[in-house]
Amino acid sequence: MTPTTVRRQDRQARPLPVGRLVAVLVAVLATLVALPSPASAHPLSTSAVIIDVGAHQVDAKVELPLDQLSAALGASYTAADHDTYKRLYERQAAQLPGLACDAFIKALPSTT
Repeated sequence: MTPTTVRRQDRQARPLPVGRLVAVLVAVLATLVALPSPASAHPLSTSAVIIDVGAHQVDAKVELPLDQLSAALGASYTAADHDTYKRLYERQAAQLPGLACDAFIKALPSTT
């Protein structure tokens, strides 16, 4: 058995024509623009993200009115539901002193 010699021709890399490059870029951009947006959210005018940057930590808080919660979660809550959850929250928060540190209790949102 004799070894087979494989010859490889050296080819110089040819630059891509500018017109073709532009066409590819336009096609990619058009595809990205035409795709539907995968995410949506509630209106920003009624909510806020508050970021507090300290020397050693960053704290963030999202404020969302209860009447917009159903839109954000994709569910519908009645006024009775909101009242029930408010009373539950207040009852649980009242039990925290002595169980949680003061900083945690102070950071809890108020229901008023």
